[in-house]
Amino acid sequence: MRCRWIDVGLVFIGLCLSGCGHSSHAPSAEANPSSSTADDDASLDLSPQAAARIGVETRELSSVQYQPRVRAMAVVIDPQPLFQALADLASSAAAAHASTANAERLAALFKDEGNASAQEREAAEAQHQQDIARQTALRRQLRSQWGDRFLDADADRVAERLAQGRVALMRLDLLQPGDPDWSNGTLQFEQGDDVLRVQSAWRAPIANPVRPGGSWYALVESPSRLPIGARTSIDLPTNAPSLAGVVVPRSAVIHAEETSWVFVALDNRRYERRRIGTERPLPEGYFTDQALSAGDRVVIQGAGLMLAEQIGTDQDED
Repeated sequence: MRCRWIDVGLVFIGLCLSGCGHSSHAPSAEANPSSSTADDDASLDLSPQAAARIGVETRELSSVQYQPRVRAMAVVIDPQPLFQALADLASSAAAAHASTANAERLAALFKDEGNASAQEREAAEAQHQQDIARQTALRRQLRSQWGDRFLDADADRVAERLAQGRVALMRLDLLQPGDPDWSNGTLQFEQGDDVLRVQSAWRAPIANPVRPGGSWYALVESPSRLPIGARTSIDLPTNAPSLAGVVVPRSAVIHAEETSWVFVALDNRRYERRRIGTERPLPEGYFTDQALSAGDRVVIQGAGLMLAEQIGTDQDED
C-alpha cells in the first residue's frame, strides 16, 4: 500500500502556494511542479499572486570576466626556526671574516722574516677553510628550507618586522596545479574580513607531497596580528586566460541532495530549476559559464520554499 508523505512544514508551504481558500485535497491552481528533483531542469508553475505570497524576488544576471583561481591551504608559520637559521648564518659569517683576516695576517708575518711559524700559518688557513665551509653549508641549508628570500641583504630587516608582528610568514600549499598571479598583492581568509597585503611571495623549496599544486611562501601584512598556526583555505588568482560567464548570488543557491540548484524565471509564472557548480566561489557569489547566461533572472528570495514545494509534492513513500 502506498501513502502520500508530507510533513507539517510542506503542508504549510503547499497552502501558501495554492491559496488559503483551496481544500488540502483539491489540486492546486497556482503551483504545479512538473518533474522530480532527479531532473536538472525540473520546472514549476507559480502564479504571480502565489509568488508574491512567499516573497519571491529575482535578479537579472550580468556578464562578467572571471580570472581562474587555484585553491590553497594557507597556514601562518612560526618564524623561530628561521630566526635561528639566520643567527647561525650571521655567526658563521663573523667567524669566517675573523679567520680570513687572521690567516692573511699570519701569512704576511711568515713571509716577513719568519715572524710566524709555518705551523701557525697552516693552522690559521685550516681554520679559515673550516669557517668558510660552515658558512657555505648554513647558506645551503637556509636556501633548501626557506628559499633565496632570506639570503638578501634585507634579511635582518625582514626578520625584525616578523619579530614585531608587522608582517607574518605564511605557507600556501596549492590543492591543484596552477601558477598564482601575485600582481594584485592581496589575500583574504575565508573566515574573517581582514585583507592581507602580500609583501613578497616565492616558491617553497620543499613541496607538500600530498598537495599536487606545489607550495609557496609569502610575507603578508594584515590589519591585525595573525596568530601562529592560523590556517584557512584561500583562492588565488592565476595567470590563466580569463573566462566569460556570470556570477550567481549566494542567496540564489540552494544546496540539497548533495547538489547545488538555482531557480530561473522563464516568464511571469514559469520557473526552471537548474544544477550549477560552486567550485569557483567569489565574495559576491559563484562564477559559472554553464547552465546560466547573462540576462537570465534567478530567484534570490523564496527559492528554498519553491524547492520544498517541488520535492514535497513529488515524494511518495511505501
